[in-house]
Amino acid sequence: MTNDGVIILPDVSARVRSAFNVFYTTSPGMTLTIDDWETIPFNSEAVDLTGDFNSSTGVFTAPVSGIYALSATVMLTLLERAVVGLKIRIVTSNHSYEKTVPVVHYDAGSDPDHNMGLSLSIFCDMDTADTAYVQIYQDGGTTEANVHPVYSWFSGGLRMRT
Repeated sequence: MTNDGVIILPDVSARVRSAFNVFYTTSPGMTLTIDDWETIPFNSEAVDLTGDFNSSTGVFTAPVSGIYALSATVMLTLLERAVVGLKIRIVTSNHSYEKTVPVVHYDAGSDPDHNMGLSLSIFCDMDTADTAYVQIYQDGGTTEANVHPVYSWFSGGLRMRT
């Protein structure tokens, strides 16, 4: 209330606290395409406070402008020895954040395939209605790896209003 007796109500949008945590749960797991970016369709919501995650497309839409913390982990299975590297990226309307991971092969004896997890965490500036999603890239190989249907997730939340 001001000195003149005017009541000032708080900005309702300042109370928006966006947060989500989603998983990829389709079984059997998604098969990647070799040498091409694949969007991971995270389809099972554990948390979606403001209903801003679309589980049919795997895309988060920012409800308000601000600084968001986004994080993703994707577990890949059936990686063959011919795979050279893997990439994970979080794509937003303003920028793509990418991490390249070389594939280190171990002596697997008669079973040359193995599993590997990729993770990426960022802070990013998003405007109202900007979007974010996760993509994976398999560099090389003759057999496509699979996205594991339990150990792959994407989460995020509003850290600070701008």
